[in-house]
Amino acid sequence: MGLSNHALSRRSFLRASAGATVAAAAFGLTGCVSGEAGAQAANPDGSHVVASDASIVNGEGEWVPIHCHQNCNQMCLNMGYVVDGVVVRQKTDDAREDSFDCPQQRGCLRGRSLRQQVYNADRIKYPMKRKSWQPGGGEAAHGELRGKDEWERISWDEALTYVTDELKRVYAEYGQDAVVCNAWRWAPGSAMFPVIGGAVYDTEVESFGCWAFQTEALGLYSHGDHPDLMMGPDKYDLPNADVIVLYGCNPAWAQHSSMYWLANAKDAGVRFVYVGPSYNVTASTLDARWIRVRPGTDTAFLLAVVYEMIRLDEERGDVIDWDFVNERTVGFTPETMPDDATTDENFRDYVLGAYDGQPKTPEWASEICGTPVEDITWYAELAGKSNKVVFFHSYAASRYLGAENRRRRS
Repeated sequence: MGLSNHALSRRSFLRASAGATVAAAAFGLTGCVSGEAGAQAANPDGSHVVASDASIVNGEGEWVPIHCHQNCNQMCLNMGYVVDGVVVRQKTDDAREDSFDCPQQRGCLRGRSLRQQVYNADRIKYPMKRKSWQPGGGEAAHGELRGKDEWERISWDEALTYVTDELKRVYAEYGQDAVVCNAWRWAPGSAMFPVIGGAVYDTEVESFGCWAFQTEALGLYSHGDHPDLMMGPDKYDLPNADVIVLYGCNPAWAQHSSMYWLANAKDAGVRFVYVGPSYNVTASTLDARWIRVRPGTDTAFLLAVVYEMIRLDEERGDVIDWDFVNERTVGFTPETMPDDATTDENFRDYVLGAYDGQPKTPEWASEICGTPVEDITWYAELAGKSNKVVFFHSYAASRYLGAENRRRRS
């Protein structure tokens, strides 16, 4: 039997979750129909008749837009067919013919599974707290029972009261340094905490790792706390590149709609390079050259790339864009040090080994990052100013201790 059948016991679930059901109809939060619940008797040809099919054919509901919020920021088009307050089917963009100039905004399987977030049996439908936990901190919290305690249902009013009262108590007793915003720093957290008392922001669980902070420190554009999100070239311009470098990227898994534009570039003759510890699905699909780098060793790899760019530029020139370096960077050479600097130590001389006696050569880096020496030199040549290269990166390499150093070198 399908979701549109009024005799389903699921109706009791929807009645108990009326608020979520309204949200499903209005905003497109959706769930899935199990094979057992969705299939009826088979047709003579062996195909199954599904109740939602009949509902759509008979016009019992309507298609409504669904907000696709699967954390890839592509916002592809999702549509849900709503019958009596229940989303029984999803589809994606079919409003026009697909073309390069005006492509369909087709959603991926992740977006098309949104119904599970409302109708899945594992969905948490109301606030709960640990049975032994009590407000006030200290022994009242019974921290020793974390992971062992049972859970009990509480009302929304109780939940909100616990949160606000405990925040007030912690601010009063310990100050803002006792409140940790251990996640993304964007709204509502980033907007709320400065107003109510402040917090310590932590990037341990933030997708961007240390990238967001370094972008701000370097004065680069940041969309909200999406670092350098708007700094990449236009997707329609990608076929004009000679090479596209994917540094730690795997959009075939993480940002599916990007593959459409990368595939367009590949069809136009653009070559691809992938830098990372494993040859992933994206690299395989795009037939990318693999520059292997051990996890957590990107800093050594990039230092050696800079070393080779300096060496090659000194030998034959036309590798480093010195006009850009002198006008847009600080501290790369003695001449670009700040006027108020108390030392003349600079990045170029550090890379050449002037301060620690260790030139950051490909041979030195290869022992750390595992990248073949010839690949480091090849990559440095590729990054030269005369080449039409697009560099795309993920944030994976910024999620380890000391990753801020890698951010500066890239």
